[in-house]
Amino acid sequence: MKGRGLLPILNSTKDKNEKLNHHLLKRFISMQRSLFPYYYKSVKFSAFCFILVILFALNGCRTQEKDGQAPIDLLLEKGNKAMNDKNWYSANEYFSEALLLSPDNTELLYRRAVVCLAQAKDHYDLAEAAIIREDIPIAEDEAKKADDLCKKVKEDSLAALKNDPKSFDIHYILGCLYIYQGEWNGAIDEFSQCIKIDPKNPLPYQRRGEVYGYTGDSMNETVDLKQAAELGYSE
Repeated sequence: MKGRGLLPILNSTKDKNEKLNHHLLKRFISMQRSLFPYYYKSVKFSAFCFILVILFALNGCRTQEKDGQAPIDLLLEKGNKAMNDKNWYSANEYFSEALLLSPDNTELLYRRAVVCLAQAKDHYDLAEAAIIREDIPIAEDEAKKADDLCKKVKEDSLAALKNDPKSFDIHYILGCLYIYQGEWNGAIDEFSQCIKIDPKNPLPYQRRGEVYGYTGDSMNETVDLKQAAELGYSE
């Protein structure tokens, strides 16, 4: 993977009063699948500068070279613009179309995973708003969309890890996914992998420390957050 420029930085603050109650979700949304148990309003994505690509079948016009550019380069350019505009849907499409040209491309799999996680967050926001209104059908539909996108994040990330098992970025995005899903042990494992790969990077210490806080492990929380601060972490 290339540098940290493509790293999705999630800024989250530990505030248990701001999380969506799992029992409230189960009460309002009767589904046989696993729902996202905790939603943090304070978790947000910072500006990305990712190159992404689309889902629909290639057509002749799009795959023609233009001004010396290869088809994938054109898709990357369009995906990058969509990402800068925070147009996750279009970015996902461009990302997926590029994967049709290069299905095992580690970078493309990673970038689509990032976009899918951003989309999932948006759908979780809509599900939460619907729950507050007690609009159960909408809440159920939005939560299912978010769950499906999270499955895609995991699929793409694991596929990318087969090609690059020591990728900091891919382990990091998996850790962020597990935070969203309330899978604390999985998140701790992924951020621990990040630390093994790049022990001088403050981000995984910060994220892992926050997860320890969610689980009530105040000792490890303090150790990790202190280490993150010493390495220069700032919101």
